[in-house]
Amino acid sequence: RFSSFLTCFKPYEFTFVLSTVIIGYFLWKYSGEQDKSNSPQIMTSPVIYNNILYFEAAGECYLICDHSVYLYALDANTGAMKWHRFFGKDQSTISPRSNTPLASGGLIYYAYKNTLYGITATNGNSKWEFTDDFGTQIFPPNIYGSVIYFGYRNPYAGVAGLAAVNASTGKLIWRSQARATQPPAIERGVIYTIDGNTIYAVDQTGKILWNRHFLDGAGSNDSGISVKNGVIFVSIPGNK
Repeated sequence: RFSSFLTCFKPYEFTFVLSTVIIGYFLWKYSGEQDKSNSPQIMTSPVIYNNILYFEAAGECYLICDHSVYLYALDANTGAMKWHRFFGKDQSTISPRSNTPLASGGLIYYAYKNTLYGITATNGNSKWEFTDDFGTQIFPPNIYGSVIYFGYRNPYAGVAGLAAVNASTGKLIWRSQARATQPPAIERGVIYTIDGNTIYAVDQTGKILWNRHFLDGAGSNDSGISVKNGVIFVSIPGNK
């Protein structure tokens, strides 16, 4: 953590370090060795909620990746660890897809594989867990009112869609044929999602209002979407 409200990290290193910013002086740093968790790599930007940093970290990659996936909570003022939780371990030659947590209403919402967790922010325990039997992967969620919206996909079965669950209980509300590989953007009750080069607009019942293709052949699972004052903004990695 740095002064002037600057909190930064080097992606894929489990240390908050001074060299990542131009100005500001060093206040604290945190390394994985401090809790003997095999020094995992930070996979997501930290989310700040009630003066606590939450982020995902995974094991290091050499010839084979040690995909021991954790969620961490650190005190934003001191860097002291509040808690960390192990979610699973995989081994492959590629890095796991990262999922930035979402914080709201005393809970941390975090997706790992095909399960969405509603986690108590203060202690890391699950309040509820929603396991999606339709998909092998749940994508990062967003919240609007008392509902969590997220995309899911099972490429082996050709299944993909958008789902809505109750934010307090994790109970499924509906599924939609709209697709989402990034957190949905929501404005005035309309949910906007992106999948590759297709944008969907969905109402709060799961009905698709419209969908549009753009930039033929462009787009990826990392394409992002946001909305402000009725204007949709899309980011496409590798395109100008």
